[in-house]
Amino acid sequence: MSKHKTKPPAADRKVYVMMAMILLGLLVILVMNHKFGQEAARIGACMTVQRTILAAVTQAQEADPGALDKLSGDDVAKHLIGKGFLRALPSHPGSPKDAASPFKFGSSGIFYCETHGGLQAAQDREP
Repeated sequence: MSKHKTKPPAADRKVYVMMAMILLGLLVILVMNHKFGQEAARIGACMTVQRTILAAVTQAQEADPGALDKLSGDDVAKHLIGKGFLRALPSHPGSPKDAASPFKFGSSGIFYCETHGGLQAAQDREP
């Protein structure tokens, strides 16, 4: 009885092509997942900045009721900074330093982000 060692068959070219396709698919999934994660982080940071602005608006309304009703637009931001409720209008996450602020103010201290919407819009998106 002789024991012959047989070699396993050489891998076929199809196997290598299949492995390459699987690896390419995994790479695409990882890249896309990273991009979605970055955008989710930007939205979360924007909502945090909006909560900071909301706290300043609330404090301003408690300190001087009706003062913000007379103001709109950039005057609201100037009032919040001038009265010390904000040191400066917070920068928008993900925007260049020199870019104009996407935070827009309306009357009565209502504000929103032109890029991500307001806090209410974010709450509507959450499950």
